[in-house]
Amino acid sequence: MTGTIFITGGAGLVGTALLNRLRQSDARLKLLLRTSALKAPRAARDQVIWGNLGDPSTYGARLKGVETVIHLAATTGKAAPQEFRRINVDGTAELLRASKRAGVKNFLFVGSIAAGYTDTRYYAYAESKRQAEKLVVESGLRCVILRPTLILGRESSIWKTLTKIATLPVVPLFGGGKVLVQPVDVADVVRAITTILEQDWFAGETFELGGKDAMPMRAFLDLVHRSCAGGPARFLPMPLKPVQHLLALVEPVARKFLPATAGQLCLFANSSASGRNRLWEALEPDMPTTADLVARLSKVRVPARPQEAPRQPTPDDVLTREARIFANYICGRGITSDISDHYLKAARTLAIDHQPADRFDRMTLAFARRGVGFAWLADSYAAIFNRGGMLRRRMVLLMSILENAPSSHGLFEQSPSRGPVAAVLKLGLSGIAETGVLVMATAIFVPVRILLALSSPFNR
Repeated sequence: MTGTIFITGGAGLVGTALLNRLRQSDARLKLLLRTSALKAPRAARDQVIWGNLGDPSTYGARLKGVETVIHLAATTGKAAPQEFRRINVDGTAELLRASKRAGVKNFLFVGSIAAGYTDTRYYAYAESKRQAEKLVVESGLRCVILRPTLILGRESSIWKTLTKIATLPVVPLFGGGKVLVQPVDVADVVRAITTILEQDWFAGETFELGGKDAMPMRAFLDLVHRSCAGGPARFLPMPLKPVQHLLALVEPVARKFLPATAGQLCLFANSSASGRNRLWEALEPDMPTTADLVARLSKVRVPARPQEAPRQPTPDDVLTREARIFANYICGRGITSDISDHYLKAARTLAIDHQPADRFDRMTLAFARRGVGFAWLADSYAAIFNRGGMLRRRMVLLMSILENAPSSHGLFEQSPSRGPVAAVLKLGLSGIAETGVLVMATAIFVPVRILLALSSPFNR
């Protein structure tokens, strides 16, 4: 590979792996990075451009002499619909216009299998990638579109999310888990990009790219669970559409607290398997199977000092982390070490610092410790249906500490500053959000409690 290549999104999962590969070639690399990517690994010969995708004045002049643009940058995750539009659609449009003005020859757009989903009612991300693809095809540039499926790598966000779901004591399974998934190794995505460059495949084609084999979502989650936890998964079937409707209702006011959005659950409504094409057929012989890929990713990292066993978290470590997550849920901010120390001492004094004997109590606590959104779901249920449980007792204890601590007591005394109408509106929206979360929490915890109660005679 020769010539000058301009890359956006070089600090991401695919970008980092791609740069490592391209640095072994004769290509000259120009990287468009945001200031938030200051710690992104860079080589001495990389030409780094600190800029904003939506503002061509920050990078347009540096496109002169560029032969190929590889556009990886995108907003993903739980962003608001307008953010998907701003970065994924408008940002791509600006980059295309700047590329044409600079005389760029080739444009490689890395999209997503989600752009081909048939059911995207709540999925603003999928819609934004679909619109961006249309802009690329209509740009007049020599182009190619690559649609990877679920990209798996040690640091990929989708892998981290799936392992969190798959390793729950009871795994929620939306819509029956019959849709197909075909995860692809990040290394194979890089091979696909370099193959396109080497073969000069810029004829306006769209290549879907999955891994070696496809399987139903249920089988995939069971595979991840077995590989990470050492045994078969226990599934809790859940209706997909009602949960999506509920999430869509509360997202405007509670998006950042939710474990997932209605759009992200489209993964359970659409096939994520790729079609056969000449690119996939060229790469498939050297791809790992899904089972091999999961086994490789689920292995525990080798400690820096192998002769020493890794330090196991103590009960105090668990309670300290629990206090930080619960405090973030209660008042929206972190806590000082004084408050966490006070929480530990008070828990010991009240004899609630131990693991609960009740299995449902243990499961609820473990669920709540996973993050702020999980704590919100668990507490919404416990506040009504399990008030005497360990989770609620610890929540009440921490709240009493926060109310009396100098660094946080003021948060409980703030009054609305925008007038009665704004206060009533905010109260109403909060009520809708709380109601929605309570319904979702009930749908999760009631079946779990029933299952645990039914299985208890067999575990004695």
